[in-house]
Amino acid sequence: MLNIYLIDNKEEEIVSIHEILTICGKDMYEHYGLSHWKTPYAKEKIREDFTNKRLFLVQENDVNIGTFSLQINHNRRTISISKFAVLPRFSGKGYGSQIVKWIEEYSRSLGIYRLQLDVYVRSSAAIAFYKKNDFLIVGSRKTKNFEVYEMIKNIKEEII
Repeated sequence: MLNIYLIDNKEEEIVSIHEILTICGKDMYEHYGLSHWKTPYAKEKIREDFTNKRLFLVQENDVNIGTFSLQINHNRRTISISKFAVLPRFSGKGYGSQIVKWIEEYSRSLGIYRLQLDVYVRSSAAIAFYKKNDFLIVGSRKTKNFEVYEMIKNIKEEII
C-alpha cells in the first residue's frame, strides 16, 4: 500500500527526494535520450522549493519510490504538479496512476478545481502517461532550454 506524505524539511527527506530525481534523470537520459533532468536537481533547489511548494515523498512498504511537489494557486483554484517522479524499477506498475488519484483527492479536499503541469515535448512516455490519466494538452511554451506542453485536468466543476 502506498504511503504519501508531506515532508517537513528534514535533511534525510531532502536527500531522498534528491536521490529519486537524480536516478530518474539518469534513467531518462540513458534509456530515452532525454536530457532535461540529466543535470541533477540540486538539494539547495529542493530546499528553496520547500518555501513555496508542498513536497511529498511516496513510499511502498517503507521504501521511498517516488516524489512530487505541488504549488497551490487559490485564486485560480489550481494546483501545479512538478518534479513528479517514480523510480524506474517501480515504473509501469500503476504507482504513478495511484499517485495522480491521490493528488486529485487531496486537491478536491482543498477546494481545487484543476490540476496543471508542464511536460517536456520530447518525453513521449510521460505525455502518454498523463493522457492516460485524463490530462489534456492545452498549449505549449518555450522555457530557457526547451519546449514544454502545458497540460490540465479538471477535477471538479466550478460553480459560477
